[in-house]
Amino acid sequence: MPRVISAGLLLLVFCPPASHGQSTPLPRPDAVVEARAYVSLAPVPRGRAFELAVLAEVRPGFHINAHEASEDYLIPTTLEADLPPGFRALGTIYPPGVLRSLKFSAAKLRVYEGRVTLRMKLEATPSAPLGRHELPLTLRYQACSQEACLPPVKIPVTVQLEVVPAGTAARPAHPTIFAVPQARRLRRAEPPKARLCRRDYGERRAGSARRSRLTTESLPSTTIVSKSGGATAWPTMATRAALMSKPAFTPSASAKARSTRSQAS
Repeated sequence: MPRVISAGLLLLVFCPPASHGQSTPLPRPDAVVEARAYVSLAPVPRGRAFELAVLAEVRPGFHINAHEASEDYLIPTTLEADLPPGFRALGTIYPPGVLRSLKFSAAKLRVYEGRVTLRMKLEATPSAPLGRHELPLTLRYQACSQEACLPPVKIPVTVQLEVVPAGTAARPAHPTIFAVPQARRLRRAEPPKARLCRRDYGERRAGSARRSRLTTESLPSTTIVSKSGGATAWPTMATRAALMSKPAFTPSASAKARSTRSQAS
């Protein structure tokens, strides 16, 4: 008995009776959404995965709850398929929906409104019967306005497709519905100092033996700090110009310089 009372109270809150001043009655729940189904391949070869899309048009002034309903008492939108032998369901893709402020809820609710597309990925198994098929789908939703919610309802949707032998050429169908927008690849601008250091590093690696034998430990340098926190010291422009103008050390001069340093230490 307590469960019956709770259900009755919930119905009164979210489906209030029409007031005497209300001129337009609420529509039937199954008349709020118009749904059509499409298939991504024409025809569908055996062994191939394909997608079904249900394009739902929600009546203006109404919305349906998103698949991830914001509250426990709201009925989520679902898409189910009663597949015949030879077909296998791989998953369903639901859009996230939008957040809307409604009069009967203190918090914003996630809903679908206007035109929404639900997609289901299927596979035609290697043993799928050849020929034309009608796959029955069921769209379940709960429609609401700003003031109240209608009872949940299930509406049937049918999609037609043709199964052909494996290896048969198939063309994409309804590309505007099944097109997946590609993510933009953002290329970060390289700082001028980083480009200069990278170019200078390559020049020093490919330079002559004269420059490679020079030491710059005591010469002024510029420190470049990477994003990871590492620091690298590179010769300044003036230092590089000075290095280019100096003559190369001979082996005897290098040996003499090392001997001098060792004696001084």
